[in-house]
Amino acid sequence: MEIEQLKRQAVTSWHEGRMQEAISSFAILYDERDFLDFDTLKILSLFYYEQKSMEHAQICSKAALNKKTDEQLALIFLATMQGIETEIHELHYLLSMPDIMSEFTVTTQIAQRYQQLGLAEESYYLALETLEKIEVTYRIQQLYEEHYVTLLFLLINLEMAEKKLNQARFHLRKLLYAKNRLTEYAEPLVHYAILLDLVDPLIDRSDYDVICEVVSPTYLPYLSFFELRREQQTSLDIQLQLEQQLVEHPHLQAKGIAIAEMIRRFSGKGINRERIAALYAEFPEDFFISKMYSLTEPDLSESFWHKFLHDHTDLEDAVRWYWRYHQKKKQPKNLENCHITFLGGGEKIGGTSILLSINGHHVLLDAGMFLNEEQPLTNFSVLAEHGLTFEDLDAVIVSHAHVDHTGSLPYIYKQSPKTPMYMTDQTAKLLHILLSDSVKHAQPNLQYEQQHVDGVFTFARRHSYNKMFEIPAGDTNWQVTFYEAGHILGAASVHVQLGDISILFTGDFSVDAQRSCGKFTLPVNLYADIVITESTYGYTPVNARVNRLAQEKQLLSHLQQVTEQNGCFIIPVFAVGRAQEVLFLLKEAYKDEAFYPFNVIVDGKVIDVCHVYEQYAEEPMHLLDDVLIGKEMHGFKGEMSFDEFMSFYVHNRPSCIIASSGMLNEGSASARYAERLIEGPQNTIAFTGYVGSESPGYQLLQKRHETGQVITLNNQQKQINAAITSYRLSAHVSREDLFDVLLQLQPQQIFLMHGEHEKRYQPLHTTASGRTIYPSVVELLQWTDLQVICAKNGTHYELK
Repeated sequence: MEIEQLKRQAVTSWHEGRMQEAISSFAILYDERDFLDFDTLKILSLFYYEQKSMEHAQICSKAALNKKTDEQLALIFLATMQGIETEIHELHYLLSMPDIMSEFTVTTQIAQRYQQLGLAEESYYLALETLEKIEVTYRIQQLYEEHYVTLLFLLINLEMAEKKLNQARFHLRKLLYAKNRLTEYAEPLVHYAILLDLVDPLIDRSDYDVICEVVSPTYLPYLSFFELRREQQTSLDIQLQLEQQLVEHPHLQAKGIAIAEMIRRFSGKGINRERIAALYAEFPEDFFISKMYSLTEPDLSESFWHKFLHDHTDLEDAVRWYWRYHQKKKQPKNLENCHITFLGGGEKIGGTSILLSINGHHVLLDAGMFLNEEQPLTNFSVLAEHGLTFEDLDAVIVSHAHVDHTGSLPYIYKQSPKTPMYMTDQTAKLLHILLSDSVKHAQPNLQYEQQHVDGVFTFARRHSYNKMFEIPAGDTNWQVTFYEAGHILGAASVHVQLGDISILFTGDFSVDAQRSCGKFTLPVNLYADIVITESTYGYTPVNARVNRLAQEKQLLSHLQQVTEQNGCFIIPVFAVGRAQEVLFLLKEAYKDEAFYPFNVIVDGKVIDVCHVYEQYAEEPMHLLDDVLIGKEMHGFKGEMSFDEFMSFYVHNRPSCIIASSGMLNEGSASARYAERLIEGPQNTIAFTGYVGSESPGYQLLQKRHETGQVITLNNQQKQINAAITSYRLSAHVSREDLFDVLLQLQPQQIFLMHGEHEKRYQPLHTTASGRTIYPSVVELLQWTDLQVICAKNGTHYELK
């Protein structure tokens, strides 16, 4: 009997309830499974799954999935593999299938299964990626709500297991402020709201009364306490209930005891110190318990307070409590002779240039250019508005080499060659490469030439870290010290003093050490009356669990997956800093291999910059060993054309391409590769840092979760078939670390710049109605008594 006839006979018997005939027919088909098409294998899978013949269903569903990705079959395969020895391997297999990441039911269940198997990291990243994709659709149509809620609870659970309560609250807020009724999720919603000290937004929900009706009675005393606390009332009955009831969950039990102790304190009975100390020893990450502990221990160490703030930066109560114990009482200084004008780099990234004026003396801090804008140079007409020319400047002091901080220096040199420019030696060499490239590519309206770039490099006055130097200023001197800022090689935070007024300009900085440079380091006793600081990620909720090392691990894993499938993994990078970090990462990952298992191609300004990095390395770096140097191969210096290079080294060969620019700017090396590779579904473009909103890279990231999208790269319309992803390998300070630095310094005046001051995180379909539900660094500072100004371009600030 032919296969098709046998299949019709089997299906008919099945549907008509003649199960013995169906079983016999399907058994014959099962024996021929290696020769069956997808549709027949799917029918076999469905039949055996219905009959609870799990082994047969698993074998047939996998055979079908080898031919075609199918959500229904993937779910059958998931259901049948539970408990088998190769379950983890089979989960990885499912995730390797084409387009599986668009099957949200499948990926949600795999994320849950990973957690059950103890693979917390795999569960976490898969949940995050799935949630990100779902949010694109949920934002518009509110589809996949069940998946959305399930994944958020999964992430909350995973964050709490890692003691990352700050980030767990970030996920929980998405639910607490959601418009949708969540009564069917009342139990976990209340549970986490209590544990994470977010009961107030729960009480404010329109469905709160219904939630109280359906939730377990165990939670009601907790909720009653927070309800009464809002009215500044309490109840001894609640205290007794919390002390007497037994709760299976240890953290919830501890929270109840801590609340009972708080009620005792309100009632004038005092706190049981030993009891609170025992609770804190078990749950030091809990905010409520930590706060109670601080009431019983007057001389707590700074390590306690550092942990307290770091764990709970997102809670206003925590910030105010910390400030209460750490505010430094200082006599305000008269700053009326100090004026600060932001020519650029105020409310957005680009064109950083700050005029600092004290008692009629002037220095310029940085002189950058605007990226992807028609007029790239800083608006120096602001100087003229204040009656100043470049000749009136005592100096230009440069923090680091990135062009958004240095791109206008040659213009100043062209107009006023005698205006001194101060920077580190590393910065001078790096900016020469970057600015020469700007001239080479003839950026519109640049208004300077190579000779002016050479002039900046030749006459730059170079100084090392931690050594004070003086800049003449008429009858007095500016006292200036460079401190290591991290971020990139040679980056400096600039401490400036004139008379009794001191200013710290952090520049771009990072508190985390990198492979290619150190970290932000200030003297313990350093004081500044005024701090001017970047706030690039000042509004961004930092995923505390996905730290730099974890992000690097994910990138390497993704790279391996792509190259094993003969794909190309393109990493658009900033030539300075990020490129070297990625190259270091690859060298570490494959240090035990004789050669990379794929082509590593380095292109753009990256090559020359690597040579500078190697000059300053304490030990030989060998960053460019075993890599193909793109710019020497595809026509800039050699005879081989770019298309020939692509055909010979890239197409149909596993490759990792590391090329500038990091934003796929027009005409850049990275854009040339992306233009030719973006239509290949086997390829991936992976961003690793900041991507400006006007850049092609930003447009690509915005379209990455939508099918059938096109993008313009180098004036060519291209279909987006490659995978587009991003990893946070940023060399900028996080919101939490920036806040911590400012609390340590406690200057009289803070200026936030180099960030989007008005931007705030808002969850989808929220009831927040304009309220800030996740604080930016602006709100955090407002919860203290520190004076903060969000700088605006073209604005002149007179201090008091």
